[in-house]
Amino acid sequence: MNEQNEGFETGGTPPEPQQDPGYQPDFILKEEPKPEVQEPDPPQVYAHPSNMPGWGEPPQDDGWASAEYGPIEHGRKAGRAPKASKPPRKPKPPREKKPGSGYKVLAIVMTALFVLSIGGFGSYILYDISQNRPEDGPPVSAPTAGNTEGEIDINNIPREEEPEEPPLTGGKMTNNEIYQAVEPAVVGVVCYRKETIGTQLAGQGSGVAFSEEGYIVTNAHVVKDKLTGQGFEKIQVILSSGEKYDGQLIGMDEQTDLAVLQIQAENLTIATFGNSDQLLVGDKAIVIGNPSGVAFAGSFTQGTISALNRLVDVEGRKSEYIQTDAAINPGNSGGALVNEYGQVVGITTAKLAGEDYEGVGFAIPINNAKPIIDSLINDGWVRGRVKIGITYREIPESTSIYGNIPRGLRVISIEEGYDISTKDVQGGDIITHMDGQEVWNADDVAAVLEGKSPGETLELTIYRAGVGSNPRTFTVSIILSEKQGG
Repeated sequence: MNEQNEGFETGGTPPEPQQDPGYQPDFILKEEPKPEVQEPDPPQVYAHPSNMPGWGEPPQDDGWASAEYGPIEHGRKAGRAPKASKPPRKPKPPREKKPGSGYKVLAIVMTALFVLSIGGFGSYILYDISQNRPEDGPPVSAPTAGNTEGEIDINNIPREEEPEEPPLTGGKMTNNEIYQAVEPAVVGVVCYRKETIGTQLAGQGSGVAFSEEGYIVTNAHVVKDKLTGQGFEKIQVILSSGEKYDGQLIGMDEQTDLAVLQIQAENLTIATFGNSDQLLVGDKAIVIGNPSGVAFAGSFTQGTISALNRLVDVEGRKSEYIQTDAAINPGNSGGALVNEYGQVVGITTAKLAGEDYEGVGFAIPINNAKPIIDSLINDGWVRGRVKIGITYREIPESTSIYGNIPRGLRVISIEEGYDISTKDVQGGDIITHMDGQEVWNADDVAAVLEGKSPGETLELTIYRAGVGSNPRTFTVSIILSEKQGG
């Protein structure tokens, strides 16, 4: 998703890092110098994957170490000999209560509670920091039987070992199991454009590997160069392991916003797909992809299925989508929408953008995508689509009124090789009807052509303004051709 606007985004700035200012009480019993807090460096966003330090490499030792705490014996420093015991004092006679003493006792109790609460809060901060240190630091000693030295032992969290091959089907999976199963099949798609100063980065997105032959599904708007109307001249696919491959564009279909790439990779991890027709509103929905590009590759967001069969116009493409509130951001385009069984049920494609909208994202149902993907692999385009063979411009109502012409589609150009080029149709004509139905825009045309096959006839009603004569209206019949390409 490379563009943002006030309508839909197809295809996010990372949040500012949270700084730990440390705990500082409102009162100070003893003045001590405050430790200097070193602010962390801001996160870097890299436009090109190769600029990222350590991309695809195992994490390095960052120097964290668990704090070592000396032995503490009931409030005394370790090693100091206990003081000699004193004989018990004789009990004093009870004092006579003075007025107001109850308030003093209450004040002392409240002060003690306040001091205890401060101590407890400090202990929580210490425990929380120690538990969030990286696991590659020095091991922390485990508790031993018969420990009588009064040491505080901080133990590793006893997480269960992750299964080497988590099941993809057969039951609900935990979030971590879903991530481990699906994330390796989600790839980064990086596109480049050749310019006079060399090859330049033009866009980034996501993709999902679905075949051991190296086929990857993504969005057409990710791999299409809007300047040329064709696929980008260079497409690079980056696996979750960091391996990079040249991607070959097998085919793309702008109408459904789907494209298929192929890479030559061995042992490619592929996703498992689920039946999107069986989804229910309220089901868990997970998005795995690369928001803002490969700099945040493999991001996992979670939400629910908000709506099904949602008819939405996305940049002139009206289709049915799965709606979800799982976060979808520029760069997630072409990524995976996953159910709670680890199955990919949709290809993320768009979100509703603007200050007044939050959590309204859309994905192409996988059941709708499958026939398109199959056709792109077999033919390079979608078989069975029809084409008239013209380009046109819609005539708005205001132009119709002030120009005293009917509403319809003004013919701009006629393509050679199509049947319409042999008929009495020319540039400037206005098509007012198709098969007797009014056509004012692309949606009207799509409604008329839906269900038609190549070779069938289509009747056009034409309005032609007269030059030195009266305008006239007439009809022509044409044979529809098969649409090839995107």
